[in-house]
Amino acid sequence: MKHPETSPSSPAFTRIELAVVLAVLALLAALALPSLATSRNRSEQITCLNNLRQIGLALRVWGNDHNDQVPWRTPWCEGGLMMGSLASPTCGSDYPPQSGGGTPINWGAWINNPFIHWMWISNDLAQPRVLACPSDDAARVARDWSTSPAGGFLNANFRNNAVSYFIGLDVNFRPDLTRMVVAGDRNMNSNAYPVRCSAGVSLAAAVTAYPLTIRWVDAIHRDSGNLLLLDGSAYPATTPMLREVMHILDDNGQLHFLYPLR
Repeated sequence: MKHPETSPSSPAFTRIELAVVLAVLALLAALALPSLATSRNRSEQITCLNNLRQIGLALRVWGNDHNDQVPWRTPWCEGGLMMGSLASPTCGSDYPPQSGGGTPINWGAWINNPFIHWMWISNDLAQPRVLACPSDDAARVARDWSTSPAGGFLNANFRNNAVSYFIGLDVNFRPDLTRMVVAGDRNMNSNAYPVRCSAGVSLAAAVTAYPLTIRWVDAIHRDSGNLLLLDGSAYPATTPMLREVMHILDDNGQLHFLYPLR
């Protein structure tokens, strides 16, 4: 009686061959990861630029109804955020309403918060999520303009925490100032005048700086950042580019910004 022929054994990796395959896979992964990281960074920067362009468009639409100005350069009595004697002769000493019968509202401290200025254009901005740069790991993305703890921009857990961009306080809609910086990534700082708190507001800072001391710090976009100009354009800038545009725009040796701190 013949026994059935046994089938030949299936081929298998030897230990050396397996080690070679694993080494090749590890090498391919090492080569691919920097490319993937660069692609992700590029994608996030494009999204950030688009966010700034949407902000610029909203500011322009808001300005069309307010004498071609931004909220922080428009008197309170005309629908903006400038108050009292700083506003205009037509407003006189007109201030925002105070709380009835209770402790007066400290509007000065509130207005030192960037989120108030962005909230002021909410009818034209549509979604508050564009105020958070995707490369800003510290930013909390808000879903709407409500006070809801589940993503409401005006909820205490969001507000400045949902903002990635500083505000250029010197902005003025004039034909000869279209290259002024309206906003940009919050990782801009100054060697001579570091970011500091203003009026006791823990998450906001008004900074006065000389243009040639301004720089990007190592955060968000790795020693660079994005800028929004008054003409609605937005572009990435290195520190030398940042200083160049700030130097051109400076008129008195100082520039003023409002930051959302973390």
